[in-house]
Amino acid sequence: MQKNYEVLLIIGYGHSGTTILDMVLGSAEGSFSCGELTYITRNQFFEEYCSCGSVIRECPFWSVVFEKWVGNDRTSTSTLTSTSTGRSAQRSSQNSAQAQPPMTLEEYRLLRDQFEGNKAFLRTVFRYLFRDDAYRRYVLATERLYDLIAEESGASVIVDSSKSASRAFLLASFCRVRVVHAIRNFRGVLNSERKDVKVDLKAGIEAASKPKKAKKVLIDWVLSNVMCSVSRIWFGGKKLHFRQWIRFPDFIRLVQPALQPGFEKGLFKAEHMVAGNAIRMKPPQKLRVGQVLGSGVHGSGAPDSRAQDSHRYPRLGKRHQLLGRIVETLLPSWNR
Repeated sequence: MQKNYEVLLIIGYGHSGTTILDMVLGSAEGSFSCGELTYITRNQFFEEYCSCGSVIRECPFWSVVFEKWVGNDRTSTSTLTSTSTGRSAQRSSQNSAQAQPPMTLEEYRLLRDQFEGNKAFLRTVFRYLFRDDAYRRYVLATERLYDLIAEESGASVIVDSSKSASRAFLLASFCRVRVVHAIRNFRGVLNSERKDVKVDLKAGIEAASKPKKAKKVLIDWVLSNVMCSVSRIWFGGKKLHFRQWIRFPDFIRLVQPALQPGFEKGLFKAEHMVAGNAIRMKPPQKLRVGQVLGSGVHGSGAPDSRAQDSHRYPRLGKRHQLLGRIVETLLPSWNR
């Protein structure tokens, strides 16, 4: 059945500006920024914070959505059913997802691990073409969630910055998907991955992250961009290079024409965004055009020069700077 909404899915490697991009895209009329919905199965998810400042289980938006989706008891043994109330019930007879079989949240978590993420990419593509019962059940449960988000928000465009390339196939199984492949140059990514991040739920940091080795970051970055390129081409999506749109924000209008000219001068704050970068928890943000540290772009200045590298990528030593320059030279289409 044709939906009255579409999903604008942001895919790409982490640390590529996807959260602020989600907020900007979601600021267009009729759009709703969700954040990284793929992480709703995380163990402490309902104790994490929504961008509105409330714990997710108490958020005036998400508490309603999840109550209708999984019921009051949001634990690993919760029953995920097709029962709905309120505005959702008025449309239940028109919703194909209502026929889904009961499923526990733990079962949904297991299916998520089976069909999402880089390791699941080939399996998900195969099941998108040749569906089995497990894939159908995961699609139906996910469809039910997005139907509820659309009904409660009233949005015609749901912005999802889950980043997973395989998720495009999942969402395309029940609605129209517009894919945006967010790409950041390798040194910008590596510089971010060298941070030592500690959990702070209230600040919007849900997972700890130790500084990663350059070899692992390189392998993951390449594999992620390869798979994202496949998804982008498959669904006729578009690329957005971080260093391009942060310098020239009008590039964003290529994927979201509903944004008005001069949108970059406004303030951005997603009302109910879950997961993603901690910036979502901060007060309304101004888009710092050309001035994001580590972007390799500062105002209208020239592209990267070696004399400025240590300032732009302060966590990278000479060896990593050299590796980064080699990678960016060999893979220019991912390092604009």
